[in-house]
Amino acid sequence: MPSRPMRPRAPRHRRRAIGNPDRARETQRRKNTTETQRHREKQTRRSLSTQCGRRGALYLRVSVVDFLCVLSGLCVCPTSSTVPHDRLVISFRRHMPSFFRVLRVSCVVCALSVASRAAAQDLFEIQVYPYETVAPGVTMFEFHTNFTPSGSKGVEDGVYGNNRQFHETLEITHGWTKNFETGFYIETAPYVPGIGAKFTGWHVRPRFSFPEFKQFPFHVSLSFEYAFTQPGFDVNRQSLEIRPIFEREQGRLYLSINPDLSVPTKGPEAGSAPAFEPNFKVGWNFTEHVNAGIEYYAETGTVKRFDPLGDEHHILFGAADLNVSPDWELNFGVGKGLTGTSEQWILKAIIGYRFRHGGEKP
Repeated sequence: MPSRPMRPRAPRHRRRAIGNPDRARETQRRKNTTETQRHREKQTRRSLSTQCGRRGALYLRVSVVDFLCVLSGLCVCPTSSTVPHDRLVISFRRHMPSFFRVLRVSCVVCALSVASRAAAQDLFEIQVYPYETVAPGVTMFEFHTNFTPSGSKGVEDGVYGNNRQFHETLEITHGWTKNFETGFYIETAPYVPGIGAKFTGWHVRPRFSFPEFKQFPFHVSLSFEYAFTQPGFDVNRQSLEIRPIFEREQGRLYLSINPDLSVPTKGPEAGSAPAFEPNFKVGWNFTEHVNAGIEYYAETGTVKRFDPLGDEHHILFGAADLNVSPDWELNFGVGKGLTGTSEQWILKAIIGYRFRHGGEKP
């Protein structure tokens, strides 16, 4: 019997589909489900990466709401989508932090300063401002003396390196009212290696202090300082510094936080975003006349642009204040740079005296 030619057979997967339509639909459904799950997993990983980036950015940039939450001692991250908004609306009275909690806040503020621009550190006036302004009718003379035994060398962007430079600044401050003072600065560099003595510029600084509120954990004042700088000591010829001052004392402990904003107004960087330059001071009254602790200073770059850690300026001082008299202001410190671009060692001294007019008593 002659054999009949065999018909070509369909592929195995097609035979299954032809033989069982329900099974074919189930296979297609599972395939679609698998693709959907993969897409969701990809979106989830992307979302987690974004959230981690946002949380990491919390240590690089702080919004007004974030900063107020930090000051009030709240452990709330407004950038997280899982935090209800109503948790942010909490009274300061209910969550008034202890001083030790405020001390931890200062460490957070320190951590917020992790982005900066490459610029020369301002080493003419190394001081964390207190809340209190000079009393009315009182004129205060302060001499800021700073020496950098080991610092930046050469000339970069037209700015002299600070290595072995000696700086002397005269600050004259007069109190007009209980809450308002005006300061005037004359900055000099008596010794610049290979150059000699130089006049470096002058500043003018009005400062206001605000009434004390028991509901708020800090005493607050606000300083505006306009600087005119000579070539060779800053890339910009003029700049405006806005310095909020948050101070708290509790027992023997003292804390002052100055989250500065610096705005170049004339020079290559004029028109750029403000630079965030935080500094703070934590001290302990060991005796009635001696307060010692740490002071931290940083140049933390524009609020829009973050630079690598190696381009930042972070300096930590061990410092002491001697309270020998209400008329005298005595501060001494030794600083160490924490990053490669910071000045490695700095010595500083502040010696001030208050002249009281018209028989004004301390």
